[in-house]
Amino acid sequence: ALLAGAIIVVIAAAVAVRWRRKLKLWHSRRLQIKCRRIIEIWLSNPQANKDSLAGLFKLFPEHLIEAAFEEILSKADKPSRLLIAGAYDQLGLLRKLTIQLSQDKRWVNSAKAAQLLGRLGHAGGVMQLIETIRNPGEEREVKAVAVRSLGKISDTRAIPILLDSLAEA
Repeated sequence: ALLAGAIIVVIAAAVAVRWRRKLKLWHSRRLQIKCRRIIEIWLSNPQANKDSLAGLFKLFPEHLIEAAFEEILSKADKPSRLLIAGAYDQLGLLRKLTIQLSQDKRWVNSAKAAQLLGRLGHAGGVMQLIETIRNPGEEREVKAVAVRSLGKISDTRAIPILLDSLAEA
């Protein structure tokens, strides 16, 4: 009887932990949806709604803001991508991406930052992408993503490095 009671307590604790995780994930997703809606309102009229963007960090954790932007970015047309890139710059997220690209020890994170810079299409990331490609100690995978991202940005400063990359391939 004592063993059965102990087993029931252990199972109940495991179920509680699992439900707590699910609830936390559900709550996080709901916050991300709310954040995404605020960003979409801002995108519909950025001049009239510029204050709503500045208040995002007061309402939501940074990782949810980034996730909401990435979700919108995945479906955005070019004019919207440029607005999102401007918002990234205004919020300091563009600088964070360039730092992540150059300083993150994990190549997967650097590659993700390079990819996002390319998807944003913001010229502010061009020099860091070029430095990444020229860095002899950088992982090959990160360099490949940086080359693709430079091609997406279509900045004239990238032409020589893109030509060099083609010659090496």
